[in-house]
Amino acid sequence: MFTKIHPTKRKILDKALELFNENGLANVTLRQIALELEISQGNLNYHFKKKEELIEFLYFELFQQGEENEREIRNFTIWDFLQSYIAGMEQLYTYRFLLLDMEQVFREVPSLRDHFISISKFRDEAYTKAYLLGAACGVFKPLKKEELKIWVETIRLLGDSWITHAHRYGITEKAAVFENHLGYFEHWLRNYYMETTKAELNKR
Repeated sequence: MFTKIHPTKRKILDKALELFNENGLANVTLRQIALELEISQGNLNYHFKKKEELIEFLYFELFQQGEENEREIRNFTIWDFLQSYIAGMEQLYTYRFLLLDMEQVFREVPSLRDHFISISKFRDEAYTKAYLLGAACGVFKPLKKEELKIWVETIRLLGDSWITHAHRYGITEKAAVFENHLGYFEHWLRNYYMETTKAELNKR
Protein backbone atom coordinates (compact mmCIF):
# COMPACT_ATOMS: atom_id res chain seq x y z
CA MET A 1 0.00 0.00 0.00
CA PHE A 2 2.82 2.44 0.85
CA THR A 3 5.71 0.87 -1.08
CA LYS A 4 6.48 3.88 -3.31
CA ILE A 5 6.40 7.21 -1.51
CA HIS A 6 7.74 10.49 -2.88
CA PRO A 7 10.82 11.58 -0.86
CA THR A 8 9.17 14.87 0.18
CA LYS A 9 6.03 13.04 1.25
CA ARG A 10 8.15 10.67 3.34
CA LYS A 11 9.91 13.61 5.01
CA ILE A 12 6.55 15.18 5.82
CA LEU A 13 5.28 11.94 7.34
CA ASP A 14 8.43 11.44 9.41
CA LYS A 15 8.38 15.02 10.72
CA ALA A 16 4.65 14.85 11.47
CA LEU A 17 5.16 11.60 13.37
CA GLU A 18 8.00 13.15 15.37
CA LEU A 19 5.97 16.25 16.26
CA PHE A 20 2.77 14.34 17.04
CA ASN A 21 4.73 12.07 19.38
CA GLU A 22 6.62 14.90 21.09
CA ASN A 23 3.97 17.62 21.30
CA GLY A 24 0.63 15.85 21.05
CA LEU A 25 -1.80 15.84 18.17
CA ALA A 26 -3.67 18.98 19.25
CA ASN A 27 -0.48 21.05 19.38
CA VAL A 28 0.75 20.42 15.84
CA THR A 29 -0.41 22.19 12.68
CA LEU A 30 0.47 21.70 9.03
CA ARG A 31 2.14 25.12 9.12
CA GLN A 32 4.44 23.98 11.95
CA ILE A 33 5.39 20.86 10.02
CA ALA A 34 6.22 22.94 6.94
CA LEU A 35 8.31 25.37 9.00
CA GLU A 36 10.23 22.53 10.64
CA LEU A 37 11.01 21.05 7.23
CA GLU A 38 11.76 24.47 5.71
CA ILE A 39 9.35 23.87 2.85
CA SER A 40 6.45 25.99 1.65
CA GLN A 41 2.91 25.45 2.87
CA GLY A 42 1.94 24.88 -0.75
CA ASN A 43 4.51 22.11 -1.12
CA LEU A 44 3.18 20.37 1.97
CA ASN A 45 -0.45 20.82 0.87
CA TYR A 46 0.39 19.22 -2.47
CA HIS A 47 0.96 15.96 -0.56
CA PHE A 48 -1.44 16.43 2.37
CA LYS A 49 -4.26 18.95 2.20
CA LYS A 50 -5.48 18.32 5.76
CA LYS A 51 -3.97 17.11 9.01
CA GLU A 52 -6.55 14.34 8.99
CA GLU A 53 -4.88 12.89 5.89
CA LEU A 54 -1.56 12.69 7.74
CA ILE A 55 -3.17 11.01 10.73
CA GLU A 56 -4.94 8.46 8.55
CA PHE A 57 -1.79 7.66 6.57
CA LEU A 58 0.29 7.11 9.72
CA TYR A 59 -2.46 5.00 11.29
CA PHE A 60 -2.62 2.59 8.38
CA GLU A 61 1.15 2.62 8.02
CA LEU A 62 1.43 1.28 11.57
CA PHE A 63 -1.00 -1.54 10.85
CA GLN A 64 0.71 -2.39 7.58
CA GLN A 65 4.07 -2.65 9.34
CA GLY A 66 2.51 -4.94 11.92
CA GLU A 67 1.23 -7.24 9.19
CA GLU A 68 4.56 -7.26 7.35
CA ASN A 69 6.56 -8.03 10.49
CA GLU A 70 4.21 -10.71 11.76
CA ARG A 71 5.98 -14.04 11.75
CA GLU A 72 4.58 -17.47 12.30
CA ILE A 73 5.97 -19.20 15.38
CA ARG A 74 6.44 -22.86 14.56
CA ASN A 75 8.44 -24.18 17.52
CA PHE A 76 6.76 -22.10 20.23
CA THR A 77 8.90 -21.17 23.23
CA ILE A 78 8.34 -18.52 25.87
CA TRP A 79 11.22 -16.59 24.31
CA ASP A 80 9.43 -16.58 20.95
CA PHE A 81 6.33 -15.19 22.60
CA LEU A 82 8.11 -12.49 24.63
CA GLN A 83 10.28 -11.38 21.70
CA SER A 84 7.21 -11.12 19.48
CA TYR A 85 5.39 -9.09 22.14
CA ILE A 86 8.33 -6.70 22.61
CA ALA A 87 8.64 -6.26 18.83
CA GLY A 88 4.98 -5.21 18.83
CA MET A 89 5.70 -2.74 21.64
CA GLU A 90 8.52 -1.21 19.60
CA GLN A 91 6.19 -0.64 16.67
CA LEU A 92 3.49 0.90 18.83
CA TYR A 93 5.97 3.16 20.59
CA THR A 94 7.19 4.51 17.24
CA TYR A 95 3.60 5.64 16.56
CA ARG A 96 2.74 6.30 20.20
CA PHE A 97 0.64 9.41 19.56
CA LEU A 98 -2.03 7.07 18.17
CA LEU A 99 -2.40 5.55 21.64
CA LEU A 100 -1.77 8.70 23.67
CA ASP A 101 -4.25 10.75 21.64
CA MET A 102 -6.54 7.92 20.56
CA GLU A 103 -9.84 9.67 21.26
CA GLN A 104 -8.73 12.77 19.40
CA VAL A 105 -7.53 10.61 16.51
CA PHE A 106 -11.02 9.14 16.30
CA ARG A 107 -12.62 12.59 16.49
CA GLU A 108 -10.36 13.89 13.72
CA VAL A 109 -10.94 10.83 11.50
CA PRO A 110 -14.14 9.05 12.66
CA SER A 111 -13.72 6.19 10.17
CA LEU A 112 -10.62 5.06 12.06
CA ARG A 113 -12.71 4.19 15.11
CA ASP A 114 -14.77 1.82 12.98
CA HIS A 115 -11.59 0.24 11.61
CA PHE A 116 -10.08 -0.10 15.08
CA ILE A 117 -13.20 -1.84 16.37
CA SER A 118 -13.37 -4.12 13.34
CA ILE A 119 -9.80 -5.37 13.74
CA SER A 120 -10.36 -6.24 17.40
CA LYS A 121 -11.84 -9.53 16.23
CA PHE A 122 -8.68 -10.37 14.28
CA ARG A 123 -6.46 -9.33 17.18
CA ASP A 124 -8.42 -11.60 19.50
CA GLU A 125 -8.08 -14.47 17.06
CA ALA A 126 -4.31 -13.95 16.89
CA TYR A 127 -4.00 -13.86 20.70
CA THR A 128 -6.15 -16.97 21.02
CA LYS A 129 -4.06 -18.81 18.44
CA ALA A 130 -0.85 -17.83 20.22
CA TYR A 131 -2.10 -19.04 23.59
CA LEU A 132 -3.41 -22.34 22.24
CA LEU A 133 -0.12 -22.95 20.43
CA GLY A 134 1.78 -22.15 23.61
CA ALA A 135 -0.40 -24.55 25.58
CA ALA A 136 0.09 -27.27 22.96
CA CYS A 137 3.86 -26.80 23.23
CA GLY A 138 3.80 -26.97 27.03
CA VAL A 139 4.55 -23.28 27.63
CA PHE A 140 1.17 -22.19 28.98
CA LYS A 141 -1.36 -23.96 31.18
CA PRO A 142 -4.46 -25.33 29.46
CA LEU A 143 -7.43 -23.00 30.00
CA LYS A 144 -11.17 -23.42 29.84
CA LYS A 145 -13.01 -21.44 27.17
CA GLU A 146 -14.11 -18.63 29.50
CA GLU A 147 -10.66 -18.41 31.10
CA LEU A 148 -9.06 -18.09 27.68
CA LYS A 149 -11.55 -15.37 26.74
CA ILE A 150 -10.56 -13.36 29.83
CA TRP A 151 -6.85 -13.84 29.03
CA VAL A 152 -7.38 -12.55 25.48
CA GLU A 153 -9.40 -9.54 26.65
CA THR A 154 -6.76 -8.71 29.25
CA ILE A 155 -3.82 -8.83 26.85
CA ARG A 156 -5.74 -6.66 24.37
CA LEU A 157 -6.49 -4.14 27.12
CA LEU A 158 -2.85 -4.06 28.17
CA GLY A 159 -1.77 -3.56 24.58
CA ASP A 160 -4.10 -0.58 24.17
CA SER A 161 -3.21 1.19 27.41
CA TRP A 162 0.42 0.58 28.41
CA ILE A 163 1.86 3.83 27.02
CA THR A 164 -1.04 5.96 28.24
CA HIS A 165 -0.81 4.44 31.71
CA ALA A 166 2.91 5.20 31.98
CA HIS A 167 2.52 8.81 30.80
CA ARG A 168 -0.35 9.37 33.23
CA TYR A 169 2.09 8.73 36.08
CA GLY A 170 4.88 10.84 34.63
CA ILE A 171 6.84 7.96 33.10
CA THR A 172 7.80 9.24 29.65
CA GLU A 173 11.32 8.02 28.84
CA LYS A 174 11.19 5.05 26.48
CA ALA A 175 13.31 2.71 28.60
CA ALA A 176 11.26 3.51 31.70
CA VAL A 177 7.96 3.09 29.83
CA PHE A 178 9.05 -0.34 28.59
CA GLU A 179 10.38 -1.41 31.99
CA ASN A 180 7.18 -0.28 33.71
CA HIS A 181 4.95 -2.26 31.40
CA LEU A 182 7.08 -5.37 30.98
CA GLY A 183 7.48 -5.74 34.74
CA TYR A 184 3.72 -5.84 35.19
CA PHE A 185 3.11 -7.86 32.04
CA GLU A 186 5.58 -10.62 32.90
CA HIS A 187 4.27 -10.80 36.47
CA TRP A 188 0.71 -11.21 35.15
CA LEU A 189 1.75 -13.70 32.47
CA ARG A 190 3.59 -15.88 35.00
CA ASN A 191 0.19 -16.97 36.36
CA TYR A 192 -0.33 -18.88 33.11
CA TYR A 193 3.08 -20.56 32.81
CA MET A 194 3.65 -24.26 33.20
CA GLU A 195 6.21 -25.10 35.90
CA THR A 196 8.74 -26.04 33.21
CA THR A 197 8.38 -22.56 31.69
CA LYS A 198 9.00 -20.92 35.07
CA ALA A 199 12.09 -23.07 35.53
CA GLU A 200 13.39 -22.09 32.09
CA LEU A 201 12.90 -18.39 32.83
CA ASN A 202 14.60 -18.71 36.21
CA LYS A 203 17.75 -19.98 34.49
CA ARG A 204 18.29 -16.54 32.93
